[in-house]
Amino acid sequence: IDDDESATIMDATVTQYGNALEAIIEMRPNVGTVTLILKMLQPYYGKLAEHERSRSVDATVQVLRVYLDKAEDITIGIASDFGPLSSLLARLSPRLVDSLALVRHQSLAAIHYAFRLANAYKGHGTHTDSSLFRIDEFARTYLNNEGRLDANDAKKAVRKMAEVIEARLPQCQMQTYLSALFEMMTDRQSQHETRNKALKEDF
Repeated sequence: IDDDESATIMDATVTQYGNALEAIIEMRPNVGTVTLILKMLQPYYGKLAEHERSRSVDATVQVLRVYLDKAEDITIGIASDFGPLSSLLARLSPRLVDSLALVRHQSLAAIHYAFRLANAYKGHGTHTDSSLFRIDEFARTYLNNEGRLDANDAKKAVRKMAEVIEARLPQCQMQTYLSALFEMMTDRQSQHETRNKALKEDF
């Protein structure tokens, strides 16, 4: 098998993998299913291999998007907490300054979906929260770089997201968020100390 054929096979495999994830959520569109899948994906967010980080975050976006569209356990007028929110924020926020631009932008999209789900869980429905940051504006202001972000840009991006998290994360989930954030100190990706320190200093 030559390189082109191998790449084609891998692309097809990744596509079918995504389709399988969607099918699983569509069969059981509840937070238990989502939580189980996310637990399997999260260990790959900080892997050294770019393709592992990229595919795991991309799959996370896919899972959250389908769940937001198909959820059967979200009811307008009945408020509760979106359980996976704190863990998602702690593990994806550091990825906003990932060395790979695709991971940065996909992490932002996943965080946005997580906040939309949290808003829906408050009983407001699945429409976009008008007070939530706009993905395109945040990306243009803080992530507009195809290569690595320099240290100052990385700090700005992380501090801005820390402000959003502080304003939106329920107090009852704060301990879980901070615990997961400390776990990310084992992240071997460069810049992890800068971004994790910035996130924790804002609390």
